[in-house]
Amino acid sequence: MPTTLARCFALPLALVGLFATVDAAAAAKRDGAPLGFKSRYVPGKKALPRGPLVKLGFAASRSDHMTAEQYGDLSLAVRAILKRYPADKNYFIGTGRDPAPLIAALELLGGRKMAMSFPASNIVYNNAGTITPELIGQYFKRLIPNAKLREEILKGDRKLVLLDQTHSGKTPNSLEPFIQQYLDQIGSKAKIVKLAVAPPGSSVQPGVARISTQRFPDVGGYMYAPYEGVVSEFPRHVLGNDPITALKPRGAYVRFKAAMLERMKRDKALHRFLRDEGGPAFAGI
Repeated sequence: MPTTLARCFALPLALVGLFATVDAAAAAKRDGAPLGFKSRYVPGKKALPRGPLVKLGFAASRSDHMTAEQYGDLSLAVRAILKRYPADKNYFIGTGRDPAPLIAALELLGGRKMAMSFPASNIVYNNAGTITPELIGQYFKRLIPNAKLREEILKGDRKLVLLDQTHSGKTPNSLEPFIQQYLDQIGSKAKIVKLAVAPPGSSVQPGVARISTQRFPDVGGYMYAPYEGVVSEFPRHVLGNDPITALKPRGAYVRFKAAMLERMKRDKALHRFLRDEGGPAFAGI
């Protein structure tokens, strides 16, 4: 008899989880939350070697990338970011080249609908007179060519998180006024958040939120070799100085991202996080 009762209750309990997932997805759609983000985990994939999956850099000094240890720190960082800034409520804009690995990981989960890189080289010292709202708009049009998606991002309900891997937060702080001027010009009510993914002991500027890299120290070195200038989506690009036509994706970024995807396909911990804590954006994965 007890066994029979257990069987009677097992199916309803299982259905509770199913209905909860369906309800979360329906609520997200009803509330206008951006759906379509997904885990890249593939059960049963053959384990990869712990060493580097790709070598990148200049011919004379290629460096190892996407070891198990490097990816492990990146995965922890992505979870820390999404835990504090859920993807259904936040859109991530990498400021310059240093946060490229973080933006690449977020793009693998949600494409351009979740994250993008925005050129910001030398923005701290740039002449404000050369960076107009019209120029910022031209870059957004180039980087998000789909007009409907661009409007959803720039005029939607999600906050715009200007993200950098940095000791100071100077780049998000310097870029923010230019983006805000553009948002004002197009009548957007979107709020801007400035975020520094910073090593312990860093002196982050006022007004910039911080996530410490203490638990994932490799991420705290993205502004240095072997990452700087090697794994970024775009080459160094100065707003108001370099022509927008020079902003072209780099082959090294494509290879880096492809190697990252192979690690991500085997990342069960990230999958569980997205499923259990990812919020409405990942409902039903």
